[in-house]
Amino acid sequence: MKAILIKENNEIEMIFTDTKMTLKELQEKVDGYIEWVTIDSSNSTGYYVNEEGKFNKGMNELASKWWYWNILKKRDSLEGIDDFISGDVIYTKSDDEGDQCSLTDDEIKDFEAFVFAFKVMTQKEENN
Repeated sequence: MKAILIKENNEIEMIFTDTKMTLKELQEKVDGYIEWVTIDSSNSTGYYVNEEGKFNKGMNELASKWWYWNILKKRDSLEGIDDFISGDVIYTKSDDEGDQCSLTDDEIKDFEAFVFAFKVMTQKEENN
């Protein structure tokens, strides 16, 4: 299985496992009880997040912007979206029955391209 850990500090870590992660492993990665947040319902991608992260974790800017970007692919604006992603999250996908399954190589490449653009824009903002 291929997934991506997006840390609160905007670092990413690839996750490669032979089997799906256990509940305990998911909870350890997000530091708490898990909740599923859908990113794109057409390809079943989403995040496992800490369900109490908004109360005890900081905003995960990279994960939030990837989520917003996927919303914008389907809509013309973020109007009505006043939410954000907090803490460390696992970006992965689920099958038709809700079980974890691997991100495709194309989904990983799309995310990596977004991360590159995100880092370029963040550096430009810091330099101004």
